[in-house]
Amino acid sequence: MVPVVLFPCATVTQADGQGQRIRAVDTGRGRASHRAMTKVVNLRLARKAKSRSEAAAKAAANRALHGRTRAQKQAEKAERETLARMLDGIRRDD
Repeated sequence: MVPVVLFPCATVTQADGQGQRIRAVDTGRGRASHRAMTKVVNLRLARKAKSRSEAAAKAAANRALHGRTRAQKQAEKAERETLARMLDGIRRDD
């Protein structure tokens, strides 16, 4: 977190784009008048949400890779066998 000077009497700390937290407001008399926070993040819930989104992305990749119907698998197998037979038929026996 990098401190950013918002205006002369306040220091603001930005955290990961999740919002801003004002650490302390200096009134100019040498003391902080109050502390204010704008957003509280429950780390357990954030961690679970991140895990869910990663699992969803992995599931989508697996569906794209392995998600074929039985008919599609059989058609691909038949095409491979036909190509193999054609290749064997035109092979020279020297």
